[in-house]
Amino acid sequence: MPCIVMIDKTGKVKDINWKDFQEEDIYKKAGLKSDKDFKCIRKDCWQLSLNEKSYNISVYGKTRGRAGQENQYDLPPPLDIPSSTVKLPFFSSLVLVNYHIDGVTVQSLTKEEWNAIYETLFGGFEDLSDNSDESEEDIEGLDLDVNGYEKDGFVVDSADEDVLVEDYSEEEDEALISKKKKKKESSKKKTKAKTKAKTKEEDIVVENFDYDDCDSELGEEEYMT
Repeated sequence: MPCIVMIDKTGKVKDINWKDFQEEDIYKKAGLKSDKDFKCIRKDCWQLSLNEKSYNISVYGKTRGRAGQENQYDLPPPLDIPSSTVKLPFFSSLVLVNYHIDGVTVQSLTKEEWNAIYETLFGGFEDLSDNSDESEEDIEGLDLDVNGYEKDGFVVDSADEDVLVEDYSEEEDEALISKKKKKKESSKKKTKAKTKAKTKEEDIVVENFDYDDCDSELGEEEYMT
């Protein structure tokens, strides 16, 4: 019993066993009520050998349809966008059929086989999960801060920053206030000293003033002079 692959419009892949394959009835396996606009999009689209098995896969579907019914699946080259020469996008479900090299006899194509073929046609996919060991090796020996960043002069350690802020707020501010206080007291002392010196000088002038010289009155002639 041959097996074909159906890809619905959301991109979900599943395989369908078909006991009595008939090419004219493929649209039914795509879940369509009629074969209007349904056709073989590309015959013998992908030809390759994988795991000692040969594949000759043709694609069936619709190149015309209503907005919102576009098929979301990314097909491999040569049906990938934008290199494809086939009218895009595709609508509703797609059907993949694996033919014999003669182009008539149908051979099974399962979901698992298609997934392996899909990866091969795209040139393989990098497994990002294999980089965990490499990442740990890269991190070893690095001087990291509490947030996991390398202390390279560009990222400030929040712990160090807190210490600096705390030291400044408690010690630097006290020193600054003390300095201003001393300066103010010194200014007051200087002002007080100047005032005292001025007062003392005036006292001395007053003490040295001879009031006896003021006993005699000036005569009229002297005053006029």
